[in-house]
Amino acid sequence: MKINHIEEKICQSTEGKVLDLTQINDQVFSLGMMGQDFAVIPESSKVFSPIKGKVRQIFQTKHAITLVSDNGLSVIVHIGLDTVELNGQGIDNKVTEEQIVDRNDLLANVNLEEIKRLGKETEIIVVFQELEGEVLLNIDAPEDGIVASVKYQVS
Repeated sequence: MKINHIEEKICQSTEGKVLDLTQINDQVFSLGMMGQDFAVIPESSKVFSPIKGKVRQIFQTKHAITLVSDNGLSVIVHIGLDTVELNGQGIDNKVTEEQIVDRNDLLANVNLEEIKRLGKETEIIVVFQELEGEVLLNIDAPEDGIVASVKYQVS
């Protein structure tokens, strides 16, 4: 059985300050319970695809979108903390399930002020699900919007 070594470049999901997982104010994410991740404190209402691939799932509550890269990497773009409780309020998804996306394609518009007014935090979290590999963050000096490199194997 042939094993392929894959490296994927990951774009920032929105404009703003990038945080590593230990800086996220939610243990589900900061302890990596859903997978390796990073977050962005948004300065923009627009949320973009961090990878090239396909939209696998959009949660009914609009707060999370699962993408799968062309190489099979599963990525969740999670909008805000505890925003599942808002049942989609303040989030306008711009993609559909099974839609092909490229890096930096618009996934959603988010009303950051409304989410804050409703008592939720607005971090955009990018989670690498079921990843048996490593995530190398380039937080301080992103090049062309690339903030992470994910290295993994597929067979």
